[in-house]
Amino acid sequence: MNTLKEREKIEENEGIIEKKKSKNRDKFWDIVKGIGIISIVIGHVTINDIKEFVYTYHLIIFFLVAAYFYNEKKYGDEPFKNVGQRIKSTWTKYVFYAMILILSHNFFVEYHFYEPQIVKYNNFNEIIVPLLNTITFKCSEMFGGALWFVPTLLITISLFGGIIYVSRKFSKKFCIKVKKNKETIEKYVKYVVILIFTILFGGLGVFLNENWLSLSYHMHTSFLVIPICTLGYFIREYIDKIRKIKKWYVLIPVMILSTEILIYVIKQGMKIELSKEMIINGYMFYIVSFVGVCFCLSLAGIIEKIPIIKTIIELLGKHSFAIMALHFACAKGVDVIYSKIIGETNVEVISKWVTAYPEKLWVLYVFVGCLIPLIFSMILEKIKRIGEKNGEH
Repeated sequence: MNTLKEREKIEENEGIIEKKKSKNRDKFWDIVKGIGIISIVIGHVTINDIKEFVYTYHLIIFFLVAAYFYNEKKYGDEPFKNVGQRIKSTWTKYVFYAMILILSHNFFVEYHFYEPQIVKYNNFNEIIVPLLNTITFKCSEMFGGALWFVPTLLITISLFGGIIYVSRKFSKKFCIKVKKNKETIEKYVKYVVILIFTILFGGLGVFLNENWLSLSYHMHTSFLVIPICTLGYFIREYIDKIRKIKKWYVLIPVMILSTEILIYVIKQGMKIELSKEMIINGYMFYIVSFVGVCFCLSLAGIIEKIPIIKTIIELLGKHSFAIMALHFACAKGVDVIYSKIIGETNVEVISKWVTAYPEKLWVLYVFVGCLIPLIFSMILEKIKRIGEKNGEH
């Protein structure tokens, strides 16, 4: 039996190993998230053609990555721990950024970030309600519009964790009397159960979206994207085999082909916008989403081979939450500054939602919308590390 000191030493070593694993994680997926978050910013601040292209995949990719990183070894038999961990990792960030935007509301109104019909908070009673609502993942600020996605992602991965849990339980009971190749049979029974639940939830999601039946926190979207989570899960299961074909002479043709398909889809008038229940139709939504995933993964594989770009995109992916939360306000700040430079005084023009000069300044919107939140998030991370070091001493 281990002594108290021995147990403490074991726990310390396990903590060190866990930290090393975290540091050495596959940064390829940070690149994928980086592509996703840049695409979200592009979709929100640019003109229609580019917007419609990135909308075919930009949110889907985050569901895929979240499912890829679902820790079945740790949470497979304890799905509620998965839910708790997800809430722990997202709730604080959500409340923090949503409160920043709410507390900045009067500033946004004063300097024409918002349209004239939006008025200031006049007293404490008016601002306390939106501040407290952030506790339940509700942000009333226009600039916090993109945050709708956060609780939806949380619900989706929690639901997916439940599917994994049920599939594991069923496969073990189903194979209880199996003696030969038990692990292999158990695994494939689990896969079958996962696929059954995937079809059921996906079908329910399609039904709700096509009939404009919106649920709280976009749960209809959570059901819809369960098949995307399943795809991410199976990519994780077979990642070693997938890595073998991750060569430039495979990646480039896949990226070109997927780009051409997405452009063709857009030209046919097919649009995807999850926040507005626009999913083309059931089967085409999944086909287009799969092509979008191929586009992102192949592009990420190419970027991975270009050191400078790789580092930048990795950083954007790592700090994607801050960019998601703040990019609207930062892009609109470009309008306010540019209007002063050119002498524009018409408030209707300056405050036009989403951006006032998308044809001229969309590249600058994207650059500022990514850069400022990135710097802000990196500063916060640095402060946090300093605090942790001081705490250790």
